[in-house]
Amino acid sequence: MPTLLGCHVHAFEALEGGSFRVSLTYDEPTGEGKTTAHTDTYHGRFVKLVANEQVVEVVEFETTDPALRGEMTITISLSDADGGTEVIAVHEGLPPGLSTTDNEAGWRSSLTKLAALVETAEHSVGEFAIITPVSRLLGAADLARTTTFYRDVLGFEVHQSAGDATAIEVVSGKARIRFGADDYAPADWDERRPIGSAIVFFETDNVDAIHAAARARRGKPSDLEKVNAIKMRVFEIRDPDGHTLWFGQSFHEPGKRAPRGLLEKALPEMPLSDVLAGVAHYRDVLGFRVNYQQADIGVMDRDDVRVILIARTERHKGIGSAYVYVHDADTLCAELRRSGANVQSDPISQPWGLREFRVLDIEGNQITFGQPFE
Repeated sequence: MPTLLGCHVHAFEALEGGSFRVSLTYDEPTGEGKTTAHTDTYHGRFVKLVANEQVVEVVEFETTDPALRGEMTITISLSDADGGTEVIAVHEGLPPGLSTTDNEAGWRSSLTKLAALVETAEHSVGEFAIITPVSRLLGAADLARTTTFYRDVLGFEVHQSAGDATAIEVVSGKARIRFGADDYAPADWDERRPIGSAIVFFETDNVDAIHAAARARRGKPSDLEKVNAIKMRVFEIRDPDGHTLWFGQSFHEPGKRAPRGLLEKALPEMPLSDVLAGVAHYRDVLGFRVNYQQADIGVMDRDDVRVILIARTERHKGIGSAYVYVHDADTLCAELRRSGANVQSDPISQPWGLREFRVLDIEGNQITFGQPFE
């Protein structure tokens, strides 16, 4: 058989009814008289797509040879097999100009290359470890099935539980899961719960690697998502008993100190015609503490925020504004309303992921408070 040198995908719509068009280029003339001497181009459409189970497509060669024309139906079925996936390909409606022997040889070659690709991907995922201690007692309806999942999909080691030869546990890094007849609450093994009710979170040092490993091993993990509230990238996967397992990693690279930047902290300046009146307002109404004051300047602190009140001059004759991140916009808004602040509106959840409200000081300078949310 000629050696395949390249593949060009002209179009590909991966949905039922979606079309595709592909060209295969070989190192020598095929002698089959398809599209050109060195190229087979075919087009088709997806008739049926069932995730992780079946693909049915109708294809046709682009050729001037009548013996090679006509639609063919290809059905690829996937099913679980011991230690992997069984792939069955059925090719129907072969044109009279194509040899069934050559067609079967081509399919066997393609499936062999697919197996090699998948097995290479499965064993080439990066290393990872669970870095935060986890100890849980979970129920397992079928212990062999459950431990096989944790070992073969998630990479845990399977051990007999220390001190109890009849109990089985799985271990990965600092995580240890022991299996029994029921789920138990964290840190309270007297509180029984139904099997599958537990939610377990694992912090890992390489969430991309464990996600890739689980996907390569057909564990069906969710997509990776950023969770802004906890500053982590996470994904979810379910074990055979229905337990929800979360794996997450901080946005920041673990073990690496970020280089110190040139900028450290912003101190907004608010111009006022009466600085001393502004100091009293920021102290008594807005909840700031007086760090320093004199007739033409006031340094006001609240938590980690510092605002500078300056005298209004020809140079500083407009109004100032500042944006302050907060942990709880609603609580702060309610507090400022009680103290008599000029709150412009209730907090509003904006589409860019911040819950905001604005306050004007006694001379119209604006402070916007924003709380990040998912």
